[in-house]
Order: sequence, then structure tokens, then C-alpha cells
Amino acid sequence: MTNDATTPIVDLDAILAKRQETVGSRDRFPAAAYGQTWWVMDPKLADDEWLDDLEDLSDEGAGPIELAEHYLGAEQWKKFKEAGGRASDVLAIIDQYMEYQAALDDDEGKAGRSSRSSTRAQRRRRRR
Repeated sequence: MTNDATTPIVDLDAILAKRQETVGSRDRFPAAAYGQTWWVMDPKLADDEWLDDLEDLSDEGAGPIELAEHYLGAEQWKKFKEAGGRASDVLAIIDQYMEYQAALDDDEGKAGRSSRSSTRAQRRRRRR
């Protein structure tokens, strides 16, 4: 299969390197709580083993505590609890992050659509 100049190439290596440079991690995102920064797994970028474990937890009916520990990792989860954190805090952080990511995706899509539609509208005005 070949690529022509009109087909964009998705360079995952470059995306992950840029994320490492910008965020500080290839697969986690930072969250501030209790005066500290915590590194939470981004499920969109997690490895297969982590995702399999998450699926197993879901299949087993894991509660919020097990999920919070999975997203933070055992060591960080222990420190998070010692700082006053609760499982519901971690779940709220994850929800907020997912909403933020969805909004970014929506904004990117709307920006593309609106520019196309405004270009069409300009052409129609010129034709009249």
C-alpha cells in the first residue's frame, strides 16, 4: 500500500515523543490534588496488559477503590490515600480528563467542519 501526498500519515512515535516532551509522560496525565501532582494512566494510551487488567477488574465487578488503585498504581494509590485522597477523587479526575479529551475532539471536528462550511458559503455568495 502506498501513500500519496493527500493522505496524512499518523506518526505515533512522533505523537508519543511530543506528549513525553509536553506532558512528561507517554501514557499518563498529571492531576493536581492535595497539594501534589499525581500521574494517572490514560486509558487511550495504556498498554495491552494494563487494559486486560482493567477488563478483568470490570468483569469481576471491581469497586471504585480497585479502579482507583489500578489507574494510579499501587504505590501512588497508597500515597494518595495518605494525603487524604479517596477513590471517588480519582474517578472524578478520570471523568474530568475524559470530558476534556472529548471536548478537544469535538473542537477539532467543529473547527474543520466550520471552515469547510464557511468556504462553501463564501463561494455561494460570490456566485450570486
